Amino acid sequence: MFEWVLLIILAVMGMTLLVMMAASLRLFRDLRQILPRVAATLSSCELAAQETRRVVSEARHLLARTTQTTHRVDAVVDKTCHTASELLESVGYWTGKANTFLVDHFGNGNGAPRRHHRGSRH
Repeated sequence: MFEWVLLIILAVMGMTLLVMMAASLRLFRDLRQILPRVAATLSSCELAAQETRRVVSEARHLLARTTQTTHRVDAVVDKTCHTASELLESVGYWTGKANTFLVDHFGNGNGAPRRHHRGSRH
């Protein structure tokens, strides 16, 4: 009787081994069909990655140029503002001088007499 049990166990193990081998063969067959598609997809991904690297490199270059241009424009605007400030100060100074001269020589326009300077004969 023990021999029959052992024979049945061996038969079950053999059947299990056959089922596992069949499943493994099916798995390998499926993998053989899938692997070329995976390889083609990876090749497409590599091309996309190269294109992305190229675009990012161009973007980095453009950003660097934009930064340089921004610094140049900032310097020009700063210099222009400084020059305009100096010009306005000069205009204010000369406007004050002109007003003083006009009031001294022609009056202030409100009927007030002219200012007399020291040493003047008026």
